[in-house]
Amino acid sequence: MRLTIFDLLHGMAIVAGGTIGARAGFKWFGYPGGAVGCVLGATLGFLVGYASYRLLDLLMVRRIRSKSTAELRAKLVDDDIPGTYVSRLIISVLLERGEPVESFREYVFRQLRSEDVTWRRAGLCNLGLCYPDLAAKLEAFDAFQPTKEDLQRLKEIEPAPDDG
Repeated sequence: MRLTIFDLLHGMAIVAGGTIGARAGFKWFGYPGGAVGCVLGATLGFLVGYASYRLLDLLMVRRIRSKSTAELRAKLVDDDIPGTYVSRLIISVLLERGEPVESFREYVFRQLRSEDVTWRRAGLCNLGLCYPDLAAKLEAFDAFQPTKEDLQRLKEIEPAPDDG
C-alpha cells in the first residue's frame, strides 16, 4: 500500500495535536500536565484526522454514485483509476445498477497482468468482488513480486481472448 497525502495529513494532525497538547499541559500543570496534554492532544489530532479522511471518503462515494453509468464506464478506463480503490468503488456501483459482471472480466485481468503493483493489488480486490471463485484460486498471489507459479495460476484462470 502506498502512502497518500491523506495519510501524511492524518499523521501531521496527530503530531500537531500531541505537540500543542504537551505545550499547553506543561505550561499549566508542569511535566505531568505535559504528558497528559500530549496524549489528549494526539488523540484529538487522531480523531480530527480520521474525521477528515472519512468525510473525504464519503464525498468520493457520493460523487461516484451521482454519475451516470456511461460516465462511470468512461471514468473506469482513465489512466489514474485502475491502480486505486476507486476502480473497486466504480465497479461495485455499476454492479448495483445491474451491469453484467462479465463486462468487467477483461478489465480485472488487465489489472492483474499489469507491471504496476498498485494495479495488481486493485485487480486482486476487483477479482474478489466480481469473481470470488476465481479469487480463491489466486489466494496466495503475491501482487508485489509474482512468482512463476503465481503467473501460471493467473494464466490458467484468465479468459481466452475473443476471436473477433
